[in-house]
This record gives sequence, C-alpha cells and structure tokens, in this order.
Amino acid sequence: MHLDFGAVFTGGVGAILLSAAARALPEPQAGGSAFYLWVYRTAHLLLANFDKARLGNDGQPGGN
Repeated sequence: MHLDFGAVFTGGVGAILLSAAARALPEPQAGGSAFYLWVYRTAHLLLANFDKARLGNDGQPGGN
C-alpha cells in the first residue's frame, strides 16, 4: 500500500488543516495593525471561513 502525501494535502485533508490553522489566528485588536487585519481577512476569505472574514460596522471581524 502506497500513501501519496501530495494527494492527501491537496485534497480535503489539506483544506481542513489550513482552515483550522486560519481559525487559530487571534482576532485583530481594535486599532491594531491594518496589515494584520488584511492578512486575517484574506486568509479567511481564501479558505472559505466567511463567518470570520466579514467586517462589521466597527471595522472588526465578525460583527454586523
């Protein structure tokens, strides 16, 4: 039996691991780094964590 790690990490397992890693990022602080806010939102958008990527009225993730 041969396990192809390339296929595993480009498939569903890789997506789940990347999504979990992005969810582990701490939420940006109010008045914090604009670059970190961009990295945080971009990571969640690319990994389809739309609940974490949207901005609220206060400019912080998660709110409405």
